[in-house]
Order: sequence, then C-alpha cells, then structure tokens
Amino acid sequence: MILLNMPLKRNEVKAFIETLDLEGHRYTLKKEEGMRFYYEDNQEDEESGAKLLKKAIKGLLGPAYYFAVEVVK
Repeated sequence: MILLNMPLKRNEVKAFIETLDLEGHRYTLKKEEGMRFYYEDNQEDEESGAKLLKKAIKGLLGPAYYFAVEVVK
C-alpha cells in the first residue's frame, strides 16, 4: 500500500492519480483519512510505484508544494 500525505490541492491530485498509468503502475484509492490517502498499486514492486508517483505529482505541482509518498504495510 502506498501512503500519500498531502495537505494542499488534495482533490486536484486525487483526480490526477486516477488517470495515471506509469510504466504499468495504476493506483486505486483504498482509504482516505484527512490529508492521508492510501493507494493500492496494481504491481508487486510498490517501492518503484511510490517513486514514480512522487515524480508525477512533483511534475504536476512543482517542487514548492509539500507532500510525502511512502510504502506502508
């Protein structure tokens, strides 16, 4: 499971992630708790999926917005 912590622009990023297909990685929102979004990756390599997701979000928002992406069990 991939955890995205994001205090700002949550709806914009959530809609963006739903459209992503990054090297075969697709993300499904499983749970939302405040600024925490838990995504399931359709691939086994969640570390790679988390890195690709972080890069895609940074490309959308730029480096000035705070957010964190990590793999949780």
